[in-house]
Amino acid sequence: MKNRSLLIFGITLLIFASNPCLAEIYKYKDPQGRWQYSDKPPKGESSKIHIDGNSKTPQKENNDPINQNLNTTDIKSLLHTKYKPGNLIEQASLATISIETHLAIGSGFFISKDGYILTNKHVIRPSASNKWQETNTQFNKQKKEFDKNKKLLADEAEDIEAMSAELKRRQIEIENEQLQSSRDYLTYRYNDFKDGYLSRKQHYNKLKAEFDERKRVFDKKRSEFNIKSSMANVTKTFKIILKNEQPLTVRLVAVSKKYDLALLKLDKHITPYIKMNQQKLHQTMKVYAVGSPLGIRDSVTSGIITGIKDGYVLTDTKILPGNSGGPLLNKEGAVIGVNTARVSEFVSAEGLGIAIPISIANKEFSRYLAN
Repeated sequence: MKNRSLLIFGITLLIFASNPCLAEIYKYKDPQGRWQYSDKPPKGESSKIHIDGNSKTPQKENNDPINQNLNTTDIKSLLHTKYKPGNLIEQASLATISIETHLAIGSGFFISKDGYILTNKHVIRPSASNKWQETNTQFNKQKKEFDKNKKLLADEAEDIEAMSAELKRRQIEIENEQLQSSRDYLTYRYNDFKDGYLSRKQHYNKLKAEFDERKRVFDKKRSEFNIKSSMANVTKTFKIILKNEQPLTVRLVAVSKKYDLALLKLDKHITPYIKMNQQKLHQTMKVYAVGSPLGIRDSVTSGIITGIKDGYVLTDTKILPGNSGGPLLNKEGAVIGVNTARVSEFVSAEGLGIAIPISIANKEFSRYLAN
């Protein structure tokens, strides 16, 4: 009887399986804004889909880019609504960000609506920057000085140890001397030598304590610098700060081998972005630099293009530490270059800012920015 029931049940399953089940499913949002799926229609119109495993019935088109991907956030609309930019430069500033790394703060900017970010390579890989090289050179120079002073202290310690041995020898000489007059003379010499020994030893102990403390502080700073450098040179994710002070995490996409350029990506966000300049660059063109100089976020300076040398854009616009990676804009708010640190051949060019033309950045990362 039991086997017969199982057989009937199996046949029933086969019958139902051989006939596709067509269900009408209604998709709609409840008053709390949550998506609901039901076989009963809600009040009013709703989107509906047919589910049967083979049905080709299309879902009602949704033109809302946010709802096409429920994990996507429209920060472009958010920033535009909050700041209501009054001109094209302010509008471009919505797409400019700060980038925080283990060693420094730099700038960057969105170059596409799907979250691609241009910045300098030395911002996210500090060992490629002149400042990192200078700091590392300074640490190495200080280490040599410490090694030199350590050797001098070691030599002084040996001399003091020799003086201590000499004191013991003189004390024994006094004890073995029979003549009082000779003992008095030896004692006088002993005390005079002892005063010199104690004074020299006291001075050595003071220098040694100061050296040890300075060395301890130096070793700590150097160790922190090396650790942060190592972390910065391998990390794949970075913290960015939007104009509204909101922190977000981005990932590294690519680094240019030839230029001081890097490409980051903010996933699952619709972002404001700066269009690329299409005009021919010329001297006296009015330009604006946006970035976070000296840690001051969302700062704008202006000037003109003073010249173009060896493929770099030269400008009298102030480009300070922290501006690196930010955009250099024309008056229409289009990016003409990526602000960068001084290039070696321009070190003596006082008051000049340097930018890598946007055409170079676009070419370097064309496989990502083609669309």
